[in-house]
Amino acid sequence: MSAPAPGPPVDPPGAGRLAGLEGYRGLAAVGVVVFHVYQELRVDGAYFLAGTRAHAWLYALDTLVDLFFALSAFLLALPYLRRAVAGERPQGALEFLRRRAVRVVPLYYLVVTVVWASRNADLPGEWRDLLEHLTFTQVLDDQRIFSTVGPAWSLAVEVQFYVLLALVGSAVCAACRRLRRRGARIGAAALPGVLLVAAGLGWKLAAHAQGRPGTDWSTWFSLPAKLDVFGFGVLLALLVAVRGTGPSRVLSAALLAPAVPLLLAAVWAGTRDGLVAELRHTAAGAGFACLLGATVLAGAGSRAVRALQARPVAFLGLISYSLYLWHEPLMLWMAGLPVWPQRSSPATLLLGVALLLPVAVLVGWASYWVVEHPAGALRRTRTADGRPRQYYGEGAG
Repeated sequence: MSAPAPGPPVDPPGAGRLAGLEGYRGLAAVGVVVFHVYQELRVDGAYFLAGTRAHAWLYALDTLVDLFFALSAFLLALPYLRRAVAGERPQGALEFLRRRAVRVVPLYYLVVTVVWASRNADLPGEWRDLLEHLTFTQVLDDQRIFSTVGPAWSLAVEVQFYVLLALVGSAVCAACRRLRRRGARIGAAALPGVLLVAAGLGWKLAAHAQGRPGTDWSTWFSLPAKLDVFGFGVLLALLVAVRGTGPSRVLSAALLAPAVPLLLAAVWAGTRDGLVAELRHTAAGAGFACLLGATVLAGAGSRAVRALQARPVAFLGLISYSLYLWHEPLMLWMAGLPVWPQRSSPATLLLGVALLLPVAVLVGWASYWVVEHPAGALRRTRTADGRPRQYYGEGAG
């Protein structure tokens, strides 16, 4: 199984008030690197620390994908829900998808193409694998879901969610515009989040009832299995859309209180089998959504936000997308070098992380400035409502 990976960063609406959230991506990206090294050091497919407390925590790093999904859903659904609650027109669906494509596709296509080409010297090569990755459909193929760039499965799920959000968000805003009472609009806007959570849970319960094994990747790693996690992010967005982002120590503490036991439950569930293990991502998604909400409502001056805005964390957040797309191919390349640890132990785990992380960060930093930053200029060629941006005054010739 491939480790989860952080999705592409999302520009938070009202960046000043929601400052610091991207720092979570940077910290999570490092956690993914650690998980992948631990995974690479397995012995005959078994984790060498299995049965220990250390294994429970290391294995739980794969739930970081739920943080990425919940954070993306929160930030992307928030503009839709703000407009729905206010009874305003939605942002254009095509413009929303265009901006998402500009953010996601250039680097994703570059990494997938480079890695695929390096492993398929003789054409046509594994052409179906390339096609599925370029169309974000590898999550539907049990054989190829983790090939080429393993963590890219989460990007496929995110892209599919973008399309769903564009359709549902526009429909919800249109429906809310017909409602005069704010309370009725809030009720209507809450429905998508509730349905997403119910659909994700229902999918998991149905798959369990059918006896689907954990290796049925297209069942457990596709969009339907992650709808509940996205739903928690959408519900958090509704909360913020209704009450705003003004600091509230009481509400922040109220959200933080369940976050801790939910995340601990997800760690514990990872050591179990059956339905409990299958619901650990649900617990993690709910826990991370509560953690994000507690951070937002703690205020920009809180210790948590200041820590997330610290330069090293902010730097990791800035390059997190490049870091996660490049780090697994780099690790697999380094695994063939003499310096890579050949034995499995806590010491070699630390050595592997110490070898991979600096290289991955350096490549991620270069990738951000060479690919991500220039591509970002394409988003600025249009205004938020999709109109071409005017760079010259009227009548300039």
